[in-house]
Amino acid sequence: MRTIEQGVLYHEENRYDRPCQRRLSFVRSFMFLAALLLPALLLPTLAQAENSTSQQEEKTALPSAITLHGDSTEHSIIILYSPGSKLQQTIYEKLVKSLTHISSNIHLSTITDDTEYVPENYQPELVVTLGANNIDAANRHFPKTEKLLIISNPGKYDADRKNNIDSNNTLLYMTQPYCRQIRFIQLINHRWKTISYISGEQNPVDEDTIRRCANKFGMSTHKVWASDNAHLSHDIKDALHHSDLLLALPDRTIYNSKTVKNILLTSYRIRKPVIAFSINFVNAGAIAAIYSDIQQISQSASTLIWQYFSNAHAFNKKINYPETFDISFNRQVFKALGLDIPDPEDIKNKLTSTGNLENSSPPKQTMVQPTGPVNVQVNNEAQEDTR
Repeated sequence: MRTIEQGVLYHEENRYDRPCQRRLSFVRSFMFLAALLLPALLLPTLAQAENSTSQQEEKTALPSAITLHGDSTEHSIIILYSPGSKLQQTIYEKLVKSLTHISSNIHLSTITDDTEYVPENYQPELVVTLGANNIDAANRHFPKTEKLLIISNPGKYDADRKNNIDSNNTLLYMTQPYCRQIRFIQLINHRWKTISYISGEQNPVDEDTIRRCANKFGMSTHKVWASDNAHLSHDIKDALHHSDLLLALPDRTIYNSKTVKNILLTSYRIRKPVIAFSINFVNAGAIAAIYSDIQQISQSASTLIWQYFSNAHAFNKKINYPETFDISFNRQVFKALGLDIPDPEDIKNKLTSTGNLENSSPPKQTMVQPTGPVNVQVNNEAQEDTR
């Protein structure tokens, strides 16, 4: 049996529950009606959305033909790439979209890893390859056709070394030219005079070119040959002890997820910075980086293609680099090393205005105190190997 107090409490609870129960019943009824009516109400909206999506897909679909300003001649291009490579797939998609803005009658075909048959009598006007791994197939199928080879860095394909370029091959490297990187270093801190770098067997650095660029800006270089990963720590110490900083150049056998932490820790202990080639490297602890993202690389490639067809089937230069680029700073590293942060916009403007970077006069820097993350960039896409 309930006590009086329990009975009163029970009565009071029921008194307050009844309005709640009525509201709950109303909500359930409303939800039931909504479940019945919502599909009917949404059908026109869903149809419009589907039509909009379909139209958008039509707009962004890969074209079979593209139109060129002031040119009614039909041109043919074939692109060789590996869909299994995320980087190559993304560059391919962005390149095609960039080509749509060129406005030329370009008939576009592709050859991928899955392509089993290529007609022997098919001869496009231009062959574009993405990644060093597709160069052999391009040379095999189209030995006499002009080619634009888009590869990650000079070490992947050394046809340009010692002026030994195939007459049919033009190169677009995804990395920055050595002179631009060294000018970038000088603009960050004009007191840095000696730059060290590590050259590996798979991706040898063009020693003559990098030394010549350093000389233009009154700097010197110190090369360390990387024999194997077992001695990498010793190589990093050697490089930093004989220079003011380490210039990291793209090479996955040297700079990868297993080695980067030790490289950066060594640089902190010696109190010498690392200049890197990607935003991810800066986020990990490098002091700064200069790089081009995928959109910028694709745009440079489409510009070269436009140049080729607008210039009587000829490229202006055999060796090319991305025209546009981004820079990124790690303010914490600047602060830890007791260095002021130069104005990033000022640096980027100077790098852009120098063009071929022949100006070797010391920069006049505008210094700002570190107040937060400093990034000058379009997006955070990092360079990847294309192999």
